[in-house]
Amino acid sequence: FICSDCLGSYAFFEVQVGGKYDRQVAANQNGRDVISASGCLPCPLFGVHDGCSCAALDESQLVAILGIYSAENPDALNSYLTARGRLAVEVEHRAEEARLKAEGEHQDAGGDVDFVRTLVELGLDRGQFVPCPACGEGRGKDDACMHMA
Repeated sequence: FICSDCLGSYAFFEVQVGGKYDRQVAANQNGRDVISASGCLPCPLFGVHDGCSCAALDESQLVAILGIYSAENPDALNSYLTARGRLAVEVEHRAEEARLKAEGEHQDAGGDVDFVRTLVELGLDRGQFVPCPACGEGRGKDDACMHMA
């Protein structure tokens, strides 16, 4: 059992940059390794001796608790939604970089111009937008962040 105020404070702290939400967390439960993947918020008792083996709290229940019951920390829901958006942006950037790297490896001598053009277009696309200091996104408002920090 954990009260909603404590869960809200835990979520607020762990969704900040570098918290458990951003990284993979491993724990040994009853002799087996259990992993909470990046982008999942494990139970506050995850990894504690004789604690919970829940590597990912149910998102809909977590959002409901943070949105309705978190009297002590009303910013917890906004922090969680911002972290979710921040992680999605990072995944998109990694996928784009992997695509460009793979494309570059497969270019022949005549295709170098196309590859350089693609890099320039990507740079111009990213340079048009100032990234939000809170979440890193720079393309406009969404449900997770107003991008005005």
